[in-house]
Amino acid sequence: MKPSGEGQRRAGKAVGMAGGMAARVAELSSARGLSPLEAVAAVAAGMADQRRIPPPAALAGRCRPDAAIRGTVAEAPPQTPALVAEVYEACLGRRERRAGGVHYTPTEVALGLFAAALATLDPDREVARIRVLDPACGGGGFLLAAADLLVERGAEPDRVVADQLHGFDRDADAVTVSRAALSFWLADQGRAAPGAEHLRVRALDFLAEDPGGYGRFDIVIGNPPFQNQLGAETVRDRAAHRALRARLGPAMTPYVDNAAVFLLVAAELVAPRGVLCLIQPMSFLSARDAAGVRESLLGSFRLRGLWLAGEPVFSASVFVCAPVLRRLPDDSPPELRRYRGGGVEAVDPPGIPLEAASGASWSPLGAELLGVPRLELTHGGRLADLAAATAGFRDQFYGFIPHVLEESDLAAGEPSARLVTSGMIDPGVLRWGQRRSRYAKRSWVAPRLSLASLEADPALARWTKDRLVPKVLVATQTKVLEAVVDLDGDCVPVTPVISVEAAVADLWLVLAVLLAPPISAWAMRHYSGAALTSQAIKLSARQVLDIPTPRDRHRWEEAAALLASRRGLLDLDDRECFGSMMSAAYGIADGQELIGWWSRRWPQR
Repeated sequence: MKPSGEGQRRAGKAVGMAGGMAARVAELSSARGLSPLEAVAAVAAGMADQRRIPPPAALAGRCRPDAAIRGTVAEAPPQTPALVAEVYEACLGRRERRAGGVHYTPTEVALGLFAAALATLDPDREVARIRVLDPACGGGGFLLAAADLLVERGAEPDRVVADQLHGFDRDADAVTVSRAALSFWLADQGRAAPGAEHLRVRALDFLAEDPGGYGRFDIVIGNPPFQNQLGAETVRDRAAHRALRARLGPAMTPYVDNAAVFLLVAAELVAPRGVLCLIQPMSFLSARDAAGVRESLLGSFRLRGLWLAGEPVFSASVFVCAPVLRRLPDDSPPELRRYRGGGVEAVDPPGIPLEAASGASWSPLGAELLGVPRLELTHGGRLADLAAATAGFRDQFYGFIPHVLEESDLAAGEPSARLVTSGMIDPGVLRWGQRRSRYAKRSWVAPRLSLASLEADPALARWTKDRLVPKVLVATQTKVLEAVVDLDGDCVPVTPVISVEAAVADLWLVLAVLLAPPISAWAMRHYSGAALTSQAIKLSARQVLDIPTPRDRHRWEEAAALLASRRGLLDLDDRECFGSMMSAAYGIADGQELIGWWSRRWPQR
């Protein structure tokens, strides 16, 4: 079920008006030194003035409304209930938003995902008995969307708010905002607003407290906090991790994002044949740290839908997705519905067969939504049969900083190695000394690592010495795989460049695999979402070693010989020839669509 066309148009118009008003209120609030809740109280008072009703009971006595903001809102065109949530987020400081993973969900996204969840329930489910939970409700965006769509299907507004909608949030002020939004929604339905104590929205830390006493729910949906465990502001403390590990088991790995942990905890609250749909960073689909979560979910749920935004939909730069999971038993046909874009548009007709999903990666299920061609490779082995791969980490990235100089600043005769960043690597060609690149907040042209200076750190010196061998260097965060041969072995990769080390005789074979059109498509299909954008590729050293190698050795060797003869530098004709050779080596008879896709993504630098 999708919202009606008229409903979507109203939602889009409302979002546009709310977005402008929220920004204006945030500016006024900052100038007047108001807290986020004080700004919301003023907005709510203005909205109440528009409707000629009392302000929401949830805000009664909490804050004295600011007269300037109240008047600004009251004199504006009518504002939707979602405005209070958007104002609250807009008035939070950047650090608070980042640490709490707080990002307002656009109305259109909330409506679209709730419609997808409703469509996944049994069609004969009585609408008045559908219980909905948002375990990180924030200002109530998903609760408002659920209210709209449940009433559209025939539910009574009073019962929806009093019995069917439930929300938790660890932020008590956000709970207040959510209650205010629901009060306005009920007033807009022509119903009397209840007292705050009658709304089923509660302050509760979903990951730290036991929510089991609130029963099971037919739909658990929302936008939980994204809290990457490599960030100092968002990392869990050890006690919290130990408690979650004891509760959730081995799927609770040290680096799994808190958004994925919400899926594990929320899964316990979904009723039989109920639906679970929580927005996740796109990396959830393929991240190794989330593999245990994916595997655990497939033990109790069937993956019935997948949404890929494919575009920024939040103020954060992260790209997002949302799996739609239905709890077993599920005897309905094994179909996967796929959705994309900010409007959560369905892209498949009903009846699309569900591809095999495992904990390894869910990225292949949505690859076509990102424009990645379908392909079946015939392969003979893995890159691990030819090579070893290594990538540095923080120790190397930060450890190198005091030992790096521009080549022109290096003392004559001082032993050194070229330091190579991802930005210096083009497909087949190293641009060290030719093009500026960033490292450690500086711009470099020809950075060298002083090996004599590095001896002050024996562990770092040993790691560096081990890299000074002939190898292939692989860039990350690229639209196609970009790699270059270092025949002289005088380059040192800096994180996140990957060093692929093999016998000299095999280096061009390794490069041919890494630059092959089928392998860029394979990488996008299996690991999309790990990079900073939805259209980039980011592999780990382990994933590089898992890359399949061609079964047709003769064509593979021909392609490698072409690369060697050109020293990796391919012009347009060479690129076409190389792409055809490697597509044929992988058993792709007609590779023109694939080669066209690959060529369009080739860097234009």
